[in-house]
This record gives sequence, C-alpha cells and structure tokens, in this order.
Amino acid sequence: MKNTMNIYKRKDGRFEGRIPFGRDDNGNLKYRYLYSRNDFVNKT
Repeated sequence: MKNTMNIYKRKDGRFEGRIPFGRDDNGNLKYRYLYSRNDFVNKT
C-alpha cells in the first residue's frame, strides 16, 4: 500500500486530507479523513 495522502480544498474553504489505512472485507481501501482550516504541511 502506498503511503500517500490526498489533499483537497473544499467549497467551504477548509482542507480535507484522506489517508489510506487498511482494507475492508471486500478488499476496498479504508480511509481516515482529516479536516483543517489551514493547508496541511507535507513532511516527506
């Protein structure tokens, strides 16, 4: 599984980040969601 995070700016001005963290019983990815008023900092 890749260690990537998807970051989007929402219509309400907040930023949403999606982090894959596992798979369900059918093999589909599960995600954790993060919300912030400020842009997320990508530390690689």
